[in-house]
Amino acid sequence: MKKKKLWIAILVAFVVLVSSVVYLNRAVIFQRGNPIPYLTAAAQISEKNPYVAVDEAKGIYISKRGECPELLEYYQEKTGMEFVEQAGSSYLFTDGSRNEVASSEVYWGRYTVWVLPTMEAAENADAEQYDAKPVIYLYPEKQTAVTVKLNYAGELTCTYPAYNDGWKVSASPDGTLTDADGQTYNYLYWEGVNSVAYDFSEGFCVAGSDTAAFLENALNQLGLTRKEANSYTQAAQLSIEPAPDTLLRVFMAWMPLESAVDISTQNLTAPLRTGFTAVEWGGCQVR
Repeated sequence: MKKKKLWIAILVAFVVLVSSVVYLNRAVIFQRGNPIPYLTAAAQISEKNPYVAVDEAKGIYISKRGECPELLEYYQEKTGMEFVEQAGSSYLFTDGSRNEVASSEVYWGRYTVWVLPTMEAAENADAEQYDAKPVIYLYPEKQTAVTVKLNYAGELTCTYPAYNDGWKVSASPDGTLTDADGQTYNYLYWEGVNSVAYDFSEGFCVAGSDTAAFLENALNQLGLTRKEANSYTQAAQLSIEPAPDTLLRVFMAWMPLESAVDISTQNLTAPLRTGFTAVEWGGCQVR
């Protein structure tokens, strides 16, 4: 009887100990919810298989801690996207007309969990009207803490860096943006899908082969620098604190045509840049 009581006491003590360990480390153990799918996948990692799908439908993969170029190469092959740049735990990809951001985070201290934009999302994007390559540049007169928020009548599908209910950065006069983690960016990027009806009563009808020359000339008339013109933004209401002295927003809505049409020419002008200047530039392919 005493031996039985001793075993019961040991079992109770063990359960209490395990429960205490789990409770004290719950933030790590349940970092991404139920850890079993992640650990099951992690057990399959090998030299031959440097990454394993945790949930392929959601684009979630796991690898040993650190970079996993094999996974990024796989993503590029499957989607036709090309890697552009890395900033911290975010990886920006583009196919020339659409951008996607993959993210990563350390898991249990030994692994890296990757979240890739799903193949299904990429396919669906081709069938929707979307605002493409939205970029926002900030040029304060001195180092300034700036908060930027969007009021967008649509669904955001991609932000870079992560939006998190707004961007909070330290902006330098040369346009360099630094986030709270010390990561630097040249601009703030986002894109989304919408059902806005655009006004084509004025504009331009341009042959496909003349597009590059047309854009270079038009953006110059609108006052964009070469660096800004090499990027691209979209139509959303912007909230910037502190408010810029000059706000330059360029938005181009376009649609492909089988033949040329007559359209009233739009007058393009550029504002004078004074003080803290913010620039947004991009466009939308109308379906």
